[in-house]
Amino acid sequence: MFSRSYWWDDELGELDAILGMIAPHVEDAGYGGFVREEDDAKPTAVSFRDGAYDFTR
Repeated sequence: MFSRSYWWDDELGELDAILGMIAPHVEDAGYGGFVREEDDAKPTAVSFRDGAYDFTR
């Protein structure tokens, strides 16, 4: 999934809701993508496992 948004008051609230709906349907555990705030030097990985997701740096 690819999502790019830039809003003045953008927070990851909507992404959190979307990942929560997708996670129970992900068949294989592991890497699911990454998120990176505009001023962050490194991205934060998203991983899926056991019907849930997690952000890891």
